[in-house]
Amino acid sequence: MLARQSVAASLCMLFVASVLAFAALTGCGGNSTLSGQGGSGGTPATKVAAPSFTPAGGIYTRAERVTIDDSTRGATIHYTTDGTTPTAQSAVYSGPINVTAHKLIQAMAVKAGGATSVVNSAAYVISPETAGAQTVEQCTNGVLPPGNTDTDLEIEGGDCVVDGKAPKGTYIYRNVNIWGKGTLTFDDAKIDFHAHSVLVENGGTLSAGASKPVVGPITIWLYGSKDDGIPEITCKSSPTCGVPADIWASNPNLITHVKPGPTDKCTPASKFGPSPVGDGCFYQYNVLDTGGPAGAFFGKKALALSYGGTLYLRGAKGIRPGPIAEKPSDSGTSWVRLTDTLKGREISFHVDRPVPTWGYGDHIVLTSTDYLPGHSEEKVIQSVASDQTGTLITLQSPVEFPHNGATYDFSSLPSTSGPKDDPNRPTTLPSRHLETRAAVALLTRSIMIASESAKPVPGDRSVDHFSAPNYYGGHTIMRDGFATYQVQGVEFYHLGQGGVIGRYPVHFHMDREVPQPTVDPPFAGT
Repeated sequence: MLARQSVAASLCMLFVASVLAFAALTGCGGNSTLSGQGGSGGTPATKVAAPSFTPAGGIYTRAERVTIDDSTRGATIHYTTDGTTPTAQSAVYSGPINVTAHKLIQAMAVKAGGATSVVNSAAYVISPETAGAQTVEQCTNGVLPPGNTDTDLEIEGGDCVVDGKAPKGTYIYRNVNIWGKGTLTFDDAKIDFHAHSVLVENGGTLSAGASKPVVGPITIWLYGSKDDGIPEITCKSSPTCGVPADIWASNPNLITHVKPGPTDKCTPASKFGPSPVGDGCFYQYNVLDTGGPAGAFFGKKALALSYGGTLYLRGAKGIRPGPIAEKPSDSGTSWVRLTDTLKGREISFHVDRPVPTWGYGDHIVLTSTDYLPGHSEEKVIQSVASDQTGTLITLQSPVEFPHNGATYDFSSLPSTSGPKDDPNRPTTLPSRHLETRAAVALLTRSIMIASESAKPVPGDRSVDHFSAPNYYGGHTIMRDGFATYQVQGVEFYHLGQGGVIGRYPVHFHMDREVPQPTVDPPFAGT
């Protein structure tokens, strides 16, 4: 975000003069130029356009990605960032430059034959202190206001309600901390909640659907990039995230990188009294990202659960009332079996049981049954109905590939031949049959936790929130000693970061032992 231009001009010149001492710079922005040589014999270049910068140089409150362009066809851009004048031997521009601190970028264009442009320069000052005043919303015992990207949300000692009545059901905050008997409760409404990070700490609760599954849809969007200048979220409850000092220091092996010996035993937390860790051993939290600041135990762009924190999320779509595990083979209504064999181009089919929470616009997947993984296909539901055959699903577009909808019957073989019946087999699988039917699985959920781009993207799930080049994924992380984690009917979308250790869609980081679900609230359903 560009700060006020009057401030930008003065600070930019100060930056150039005092930091880079580059006296020849005649301005501060995308059109600042230095004298240039072109062709041979020192003839000024007239046929090669000077490079341009996007965004223009100036003072910014957050990190920026700078692109360099040149309108001369076939020209190669060379640039420097160390204060030296670029030449044809300088680095060749190949993609956006991440500017996370004060930086002067200088560039020139060169055509085949040696003709060059003048040198163009842009100075960037990353100065969060020049932004508008950072505000903090302390919501307790009230309805949450819509917020904005310059506002942190802190909830301690009261219940803050997201009722969905903000314009278009949209809420935007920077870092969100919940602790000390504070609760952030989502009503059953269409809600798009944008945050850079959310941290539920000791005594805090984040809740949606605790008493009754929500229909929503409720979406928690995690925005930001690796170099966006927004500080990583840290605990507000205490520097140790509410962990008592004796428990915090009981097993320092992880933080000190000391490998325990084969006979070494850890110190159980119960030695110091009751705690969420119980009889398990607590290991002091480490900074998650390499080079991260002190206390940054959760990384950037995170939905995090810390010591003593509680997370209840229960969406209606894809679950049903009843015991969580009636039979090991019972998949509930999150996925079912195809009962019509499809050859391709069909637009409707039957499945083996009712799916009361599936409906128009939901995304499903039909798995491959011909050993070709690429023949699994994602489709969108037009309608769900019942007829004399069973549950009928109609799609918005035809299937493309064959999918088997019949079991393999080997009942004609002697009873001594073939596998024995599994006593836990689904009720829709007859005796002396093998399961060879395609699975039909629901992808859509009433609650979704998803990544979005470097900045919040207006709109609901129908809008692309995660477009190039901002492919830095958010993550959910649960650290040792959390009080409760109960999640049903939730979709995790575009989360995780490829090739990076510790950034996974669902990450129980060094948790060892975790508390099991309770009956309050009654989390029954599959």
